[in-house]
Amino acid sequence: MILSQFFNITQIILLETAFKTILDQIAHEIDSHAVCIITNYRVDSTSISYFGDDNSVQSSINLLHLTDFPTFRSDCHIANDDDKRFFIKQMQQSVTNGCAFFVVSSECINQFLDNFHEIHDWVEQRYEKKVLVVVDMTGILSNEEVMKILRHPIVIHDLPLTLVLSPSFLIFNKSYSEDVDWIDIWSAFPYASYMNLYNRYFISNQTYLFDKLAVPKMTVLDGMQVTGSFIHYPPYTAYYRVPPGTGNANIFGSNETKSVLLRGQEHTILVEFCLKYNCTLVARLEYDEELWGESFSNHTGFGIIGALVMRDANVSCAALYLWDNTYEFTQYSAIIQRATITHVLPKPKPLPYWQTPILPFPGYIWGYVLGAFLIGAIILFLVNLTQANFNINEENNAEYGLFDSIYAVFMMSIFQGVNINIEFMSNIVLFTVLLIYALVIGNLYAGGLASVMTVTRYEEPIDSLEKLVESNFMWGAPAWDWIFTIQQSEYPPFKKFIKNYIVKPIPDIHKLVKQQKFAVTLETMQHGTLSYQEYMDKDDSKFLMMTKEPVYWQDSVFMTSKTWPFMEQLNRMVLMQQESGIRYYLEQQAAVQTMDYDIQRNIEENAKPPDGAEPVKLSIQHILGALFLLLFGILNLVLTEIEPHSVCIFTNNSNKHEISMLDMNLEIPSIVINCEDARFVENFRNGIKLGCNFYLTMIDCVWMLLENFRSVHDFIVEKYLIKYLVVLDLHKIIDTFSLFNHTTIIEDIPETLLLSMDLENSLQEKSIKFYYFWDSVNLFNEYFVHNQSLLFEKSFFHNYEMLNLQGRELRVSLVVYTPFSHAKFNDEQGLDVDGTDVYLVKEFCKKHNCTISYNFVYEGDVYGIIYDNFTGFGIFGATGSRRTHISIGAPYMTIFLFPYTILSLPTQQSKIINLVPIPRPLSYTKTPLLPFPFQIWGLVCLTYLIGIITVFFVQKLSFSKTTQHNETKSIIGNAIFTIIRISVFQSMVLKKTTGIHALIVLILLFFSLIIGTLYDGGFASVLTVTRFEKPISTVAELVESNYQWKGITIAYLYPIELTQDPFLRKYIDNFIVVPLTEIKNQDHKTSIFLTELTQNRAVCNLDNMMDHISAQNYMVAKEELTGQYTTVIAHKTWPFMEYMNRIIYAVTESGIREYWEFKVINNVMDYSIQRIVDENNRFMDKNNGPVPISVDHIIGALIALGVGYVVSILAFILEIISFYLKK
Repeated sequence: MILSQFFNITQIILLETAFKTILDQIAHEIDSHAVCIITNYRVDSTSISYFGDDNSVQSSINLLHLTDFPTFRSDCHIANDDDKRFFIKQMQQSVTNGCAFFVVSSECINQFLDNFHEIHDWVEQRYEKKVLVVVDMTGILSNEEVMKILRHPIVIHDLPLTLVLSPSFLIFNKSYSEDVDWIDIWSAFPYASYMNLYNRYFISNQTYLFDKLAVPKMTVLDGMQVTGSFIHYPPYTAYYRVPPGTGNANIFGSNETKSVLLRGQEHTILVEFCLKYNCTLVARLEYDEELWGESFSNHTGFGIIGALVMRDANVSCAALYLWDNTYEFTQYSAIIQRATITHVLPKPKPLPYWQTPILPFPGYIWGYVLGAFLIGAIILFLVNLTQANFNINEENNAEYGLFDSIYAVFMMSIFQGVNINIEFMSNIVLFTVLLIYALVIGNLYAGGLASVMTVTRYEEPIDSLEKLVESNFMWGAPAWDWIFTIQQSEYPPFKKFIKNYIVKPIPDIHKLVKQQKFAVTLETMQHGTLSYQEYMDKDDSKFLMMTKEPVYWQDSVFMTSKTWPFMEQLNRMVLMQQESGIRYYLEQQAAVQTMDYDIQRNIEENAKPPDGAEPVKLSIQHILGALFLLLFGILNLVLTEIEPHSVCIFTNNSNKHEISMLDMNLEIPSIVINCEDARFVENFRNGIKLGCNFYLTMIDCVWMLLENFRSVHDFIVEKYLIKYLVVLDLHKIIDTFSLFNHTTIIEDIPETLLLSMDLENSLQEKSIKFYYFWDSVNLFNEYFVHNQSLLFEKSFFHNYEMLNLQGRELRVSLVVYTPFSHAKFNDEQGLDVDGTDVYLVKEFCKKHNCTISYNFVYEGDVYGIIYDNFTGFGIFGATGSRRTHISIGAPYMTIFLFPYTILSLPTQQSKIINLVPIPRPLSYTKTPLLPFPFQIWGLVCLTYLIGIITVFFVQKLSFSKTTQHNETKSIIGNAIFTIIRISVFQSMVLKKTTGIHALIVLILLFFSLIIGTLYDGGFASVLTVTRFEKPISTVAELVESNYQWKGITIAYLYPIELTQDPFLRKYIDNFIVVPLTEIKNQDHKTSIFLTELTQNRAVCNLDNMMDHISAQNYMVAKEELTGQYTTVIAHKTWPFMEYMNRIIYAVTESGIREYWEFKVINNVMDYSIQRIVDENNRFMDKNNGPVPISVDHIIGALIALGVGYVVSILAFILEIISFYLKK
């Protein structure tokens, strides 16, 4: 009775088996960890039952046993809030336990989709690929209801891999027929074809209508909109509003297309992502004030991170780190690069020159010195006092009072003579000790002063976090994000750094930077590019430096909303830029496009220590030796310290072939291109953009492919070093000779394989013959169909070691540019070539058996230029237009060459420098005057004149007050003679008539000691180091000079052609290109030559620019114009660059390039000219350093003298008043 209520138990079992087969195939294909099965509450633990209107059971299908994978069941019955919370909690536990495959009954789909975000927002588990299968077990879903599910917003934006399984009949319908027993499979992806049936499963014979994957691959997003939240943060991210149609992204909320241009390393990856997967990038740009922002526990936030949390955007980037506080709310991509957090702050300033007289000794040593002198004076006074009390020296006139003792000790300390009573051993010992001590202290002071005069003293640099947090600087940035990584640290400097971290707007930070009171927290990219933003301008960068020790380092990533479904595809782009090594190029490109290189260079230069060795600072040990009468001498100082991406299948209408190319299901991504399509070239180009470097074509499409191969590759950025071509000939309608002798195959795709087969033969006779370009004369291999075997066991293509070019011609264009390349016509041998790049090419042909032919360019601008139509002149034009295969002679890795050529790995790093005239020495007749500038001579003479007048009046008044006889004194002569004796360190007799006289003399003696020592130090510097005119060291000095700057090519300036620096712009605008044949005939008195300095410091093309005589007047300017990497360039489709890169890598690793360079210099260059210029630089370097004395050097002495004058005059007035009062 009960069984009669069921329609057909057999059909239920068949339907259940069909569902199980489909679901298991899906689970296996996506490698699912577990399956979530979501059913209605009316379903018991083992089955799903359909209830009729009278509540009688009509059918029953076991859903829980439809898959062999681990399953988690959830009940979707939601009658109230408690049921909803229970459902969400069940689903969250399932997701946590590994569910990324959701099987949902049609009754539960709305509950599942409505709560999808909340389910995933509160779990930590994430899956790059999630699959939803909606099972219509009763077959009651209409086509409109299926379409509604497939276009649900959650399905479109979060679950594109959604399938609907709909049986073709109602399981309770008694009109069932075996002719209609199938299950329709509908798919939400691809987006453009969701209305078309994806597949159909026939229950009776368990087969599919189409041979497709169970779950479609997401390779083309059909223009799907990807919304990004962006800020302007170069060089990571940058954006510029441009006229519609000229950009690479749309602006959110605008009807204009491509009205924003995204730049920067991370933006470039996103742009390439949408180019590869055909999506539309939409930029939200309203976050420049909120910047990165923050996320909160209620799934809200602000800034670009908040936009992801609230799903206002899909993806974001701008040096986003692996922060733990945002991990709960977002998805992280693979690591893009490593970033270093550091500080930029003011560099140390020189100590003020007015401190010169006291800089030789630290303050505590001055205390020791003065204390020792005072103790000596007291001892001398006590000794003389004792001798007087005991009448020991009553006949000796050399009595010493306390003032006399102090004066005597002071006189000895400044190398003045004093009267010594040698009758007593105590006096001899005491004066000997004092004289030796004075000698040691005086020489230490003179040495210290000479050191101060020679090498400028600087403040102590702040080069670590520990020093920064203890300094008076403020530090911070425009956002809190820089401290998220370390906010839980217990390291004391980190805690103090976080406590005092300041967040201010960028304009306020700029003001503080200009006031030199602020340390800006910022970051450097993996290859050293500094992200300095608008915190500073070019003028600020001249006094800023980067700290030597970083604060910490982090890894930057892309962040996306938590359920964004395309993270797997984005990660492929991120990993590709790491694997290919293009990350360095993207960083350099971003720096050039978005930032000022001069600011970067200034900050890097400021972090270097000042030129010259640091002087030895005096310490207390130096004084202790003198204090103990040099018993142990001066203590010795101790030195411390130190991996085809995708396939393009070319075919025409598939019904023309016995084998349809459209039915080929390859394991790697493939793009089908119809060679009869009017958009063939466009489709071919798009295929390459999507990663095609392997081409599979039928014989009737091969000629179309070959004729368009070069033009397609010429106008796209993507390049693949090795490209493969496989041609299928099913009727033997082509011979190998006509195919393999096509120019494109010979020049661009030598890795070509012809598969030939005659379909008309019997099975036993059928075989596929392989013909390979490199062995076109012979049968390369053969595959026998009947037994599925190969004739030879060998690889289909050659590997690196097996490549044999069979003596084919390698056309090389080169210039005379020693030591990189050199060419000279020889009557006996023809063109004689040499150079490090020439040796590189020779090594390539030696290993791979090729013949080199050289195209020697020697007229006009030898490097030349490449135009947009791939024509040009010079060696660049020759290679860009394919007249030659490669060009050598130190071409640079510039952005200008990248769209038109293939660049090899760097061959070496060199510098672009200027050869400038050496400065002339100053006339030796000026030697006596050179220690002091003229203004200092004036001040010194004026000071001595005041001293003569002062002594004159003091002596005159003193004589008029104390003389009791009618003596006539030549007072003015005596005053002049007194000052002269003092100024030249001569002893003098002190008139002890008044104390004021002695005080003035002591002041003058002290002033003369300082001035004399300064003059001695300056004189010694002048006689030791020849003084020269100011050299031309920088580009700014060069462009303001009267010289002309010239070079053999404009290619020198390509790396800086986009600069906005005014001096570099003036340099570029006035640069003169001189042909190689005329460069040596230029006027060397008015010319500066632009050339290159190799990694081993050889000046390029030097002997082609000057001879021995003119070389004696030139040196290398201290500041280089720029630094660049040299490379080997090849035309856009040259197929052997990978092999050339291996040669370059081996040369770099072995270190033989340095030997090659010296060999070339010895063979073709005049080394003596190199040596002359090198010696000129060394000579100037040795003579670079003495500090000319200025007014600031003697201002301390002048202040002391002025104070002394005032004290002396006041004391003198007091003496006169006292004298008249007594009288």
